[in-house]
Amino acid sequence: MKPEYDILIVEDEPVVIKSVDRILSADGITLDACTDTRTALRKIYEQDYRMVISDLMMPGVSGLQFLQELKEIKPDMQVVIISGYATRDSCIESFTLGAFDFIPKPFDIEELLGTVHRCLYYIDIPGNQGFVYETQPRRDDCMAECFYLLGKHAWVCTDEDTAVMGLGSTFSGLYDIRHIEFPPENNMVNQGEFFLRIIDKREYEHRVCAPLSGRIVEHNDRALAELQEGSPATAPWLVRMQPVNLAKELVVLRQT
Repeated sequence: MKPEYDILIVEDEPVVIKSVDRILSADGITLDACTDTRTALRKIYEQDYRMVISDLMMPGVSGLQFLQELKEIKPDMQVVIISGYATRDSCIESFTLGAFDFIPKPFDIEELLGTVHRCLYYIDIPGNQGFVYETQPRRDDCMAECFYLLGKHAWVCTDEDTAVMGLGSTFSGLYDIRHIEFPPENNMVNQGEFFLRIIDKREYEHRVCAPLSGRIVEHNDRALAELQEGSPATAPWLVRMQPVNLAKELVVLRQT
């Protein structure tokens, strides 16, 4: 039976709820709303939603506390965190607590639609909840015995001098890719900051957060073609970097 609403948004600013509803309803996606996390938890107990969008900063319980509580009772529920007070630390913590994605405010229409459609597609893939996409980089891309995960958002594999980064399982719903906007070579990127954009053929935007800080030394020129082939079991690396603060930053990632 189809849920009465596709998405529950937890947000204390009516103007944001109205804006999200206008954007999603134009695409046939139904939205329920509440302004606090306690009401949200009650609604989630009582109704079925396909996913949740939650603000980070709200009175009482924060969006991160809400995310943690929700994942304890419904670990398969996908949650997108939105925030007008986004920081590197809050972005990293959101992913490590299991957020599907993190969108700073103000967000573009294309970014919201891209994230929501990718999430709904991910939910609908049979068996995808247990599919360990992010733990399967190609062996010729990542020769180390283990690598590290930023939640299910991205993976990173390190050797003595460099690291390669690729997409996690939350991007397995990404298809019809038109363009990858890489950061310039020699550019410095920071852990917890969005540094790479993927544009699909509907012009929807998908941003990738850096699992490590460092200087970009190489792009994978084959990545676009390989992602277009749609073979997540051989997820390609996207960029190679020279890490800084490696030991400190690996502490917040999950090792496999």
